[in-house]
Amino acid sequence: KMLRLVTAGLLILSISPLGCLGKNLGSINIDGVGETFIVGPDWADPLVTVSGNGYTLSGGGRVYFAKEAADDFSDPSQYLQMDLNNKYFEYTVDLSSVPCGCNGNGYFTGMPANQQGDLDDWYCDANAVGGSWCPEYDVIESNKYVVATTMHSCEGEPDNWVECDRFGCSSNSYKSEPTLLGPGDSYTINTEQPLRVSHYQDDKEAVVTLSQNGNSANFTVCADAAYNTDMADNYKAMVFVSSLWGGPGINMGWLDGETGCTEECDMSLAKITFSDFAFHQ
Repeated sequence: KMLRLVTAGLLILSISPLGCLGKNLGSINIDGVGETFIVGPDWADPLVTVSGNGYTLSGGGRVYFAKEAADDFSDPSQYLQMDLNNKYFEYTVDLSSVPCGCNGNGYFTGMPANQQGDLDDWYCDANAVGGSWCPEYDVIESNKYVVATTMHSCEGEPDNWVECDRFGCSSNSYKSEPTLLGPGDSYTINTEQPLRVSHYQDDKEAVVTLSQNGNSANFTVCADAAYNTDMADNYKAMVFVSSLWGGPGINMGWLDGETGCTEECDMSLAKITFSDFAFHQ
């Protein structure tokens, strides 16, 4: 998994020009929140489509939830911070065009950082991509063969995080049950069709529930009780980020290798759609 950490960081930095401009890409309505703006770096504009109360990333891209329709990253308060404690965060996702070896994801971080950083957008995560550490909660890292969730706690305090647990505490659909999710009708959740995902988290547990056409299944993210308790303090103010990455020479075996899929990601074919978000107790 260390290869994943290094590769992901280098990839983000390589496709994110220093001093990049921000761009408002559109807005969606989140049930329980209201109008929410989808913003991202200007280089992501041609890769992102916002429509039908959702958005699609095609061939790459990265976006953030924001409470303001800003076209720059000058104001760190523009981001939508959400208190995840004792709440359900839900959405519909289409993984049918996320092949083996690709990673379509959505995650929360303790943004904004205390500095604009190398990416110029106040970004931070548990690998200090962009130059700043902060807690990270990967609610979905996925393709047609697997859905994984990981929580990453940190040492320090807001505005002064010293270091984070890069590996985190995690689980995935395949470890829970090999036939839980995959492409085809032989799986409980068929990734050739859209599926509904629900995340619940508190100071005792974090649970992922997948549902589709009357079928449902769930798995617990972290079996370490102390880790769940520690992570709960970080849920109070987190910003949702979404991206799509992979490509030649990038080993995504840490994500989908145990499922038996071995193909290299062809980003020209990769596409992920998130829609119909909801946030409630």
